[in-house]
Amino acid sequence: MDKHLGNGLTENNILDNFTNVFTEYQMMREFVLYRNQNMCHIYVVPSHSSTFVWFGVMFVHKGLYRGIVLRFHVLIPNAFPTTEIPKIVFDAIPFHPLINPLSGELNTSLAFTEWKSSVNNVWEVIDYANRVFNCFDLTDCLPNESLLSCDMFNTQAVDLYRENMDGFRLKVTQTIRQCNQKINEYNTDDSNAIIFGPFDADIHQELQRKLLSGVNVHEESQLADPTHPSVTGLSWVQSGSTQMFSKSGA
Repeated sequence: MDKHLGNGLTENNILDNFTNVFTEYQMMREFVLYRNQNMCHIYVVPSHSSTFVWFGVMFVHKGLYRGIVLRFHVLIPNAFPTTEIPKIVFDAIPFHPLINPLSGELNTSLAFTEWKSSVNNVWEVIDYANRVFNCFDLTDCLPNESLLSCDMFNTQAVDLYRENMDGFRLKVTQTIRQCNQKINEYNTDDSNAIIFGPFDADIHQELQRKLLSGVNVHEESQLADPTHPSVTGLSWVQSGSTQMFSKSGA
């Protein structure tokens, strides 16, 4: 029986409130741990409407997928941290052996066989998503037929990678173009969603010049205004084309 403690409170109310506070603290801790990794070319923002959804954009600068820009969601199970592995789901689905061609979900089973809250963190799943594009190589997995049949999501991509590398590269080239064309598409009203807008020379030309010349814009901003050391993290799909920012202005 739920024991009443006065003022409309019950033992279950107190337990629920404690659980919610613990969950919020845990999720804030996870995001701080992600930020501390200083991952290059990846931008992640927690959703305003849900603690368990993070918005992300990834810019790939090396490897077969060099030049692709990808939107994704980090979907964290409600029972976190004692739960299954968080999911990475891509909005515009790229052609990749480890990504389900129908759902856009990244197959994480090559890196995580189980989730241990005392060992694993959300940033590791984001880092894995980064590595499967920047350092992609299935060579170690190809001899293991059982692994391929059970764990790979896109069998067409696996077959091309094994039997026709030129055909695989052609499909990658096509998916880079298709995903980049869809980068302005998003289907959420969440105020923290990352969106793209047109490049404004009056606002961004000087910043672009500094980025292209190798100036450390982050350090320069800290020196110019030590009371506001953070920067907006502006980036471009290609020179002079788009600006990235969150709907909340972060």
